[in-house]
Amino acid sequence: MSRLSRATVRAVVALAAVIGIAVPLGGCGETSKQPTSGASGQSGQGSEEAAERQEEAAEANKNRELLSLLEAKKREEAAATQARKTEKEAAARAKKREQRADKEAKKREADAAAKAKKQEQELKLAAQKQQ
Repeated sequence: MSRLSRATVRAVVALAAVIGIAVPLGGCGETSKQPTSGASGQSGQGSEEAAERQEEAAEANKNRELLSLLEAKKREEAAATQARKTEKEAAARAKKREQRADKEAKKREADAAAKAKKQEQELKLAAQKQQ
């Protein structure tokens, strides 16, 4: 894995950890709720909370997309690595097969040469007997 993708993974993990810790602790600082004066204060606070929730949801979606991209890249790299490994193994098998075929061919040639030499000697021997 390249340095860039490792750094990106670390950043995403760190961000997820910060969000995972910060969100549950967000409500811990409040000991009592103060009543707000007027309906406009409540609606303003509600819209702020809604905007904050929407922002957090957007950030969570962005983080999910980033994580899914990282996972896809990781799967792609793993597939490429597996493909290279398979190609190497296939090349090694083909090379072995070719070496065996060459060895067999040389053996057949040697056998044929030996057989031809033997027949030649037998013919010479037969010719000498006839003379």
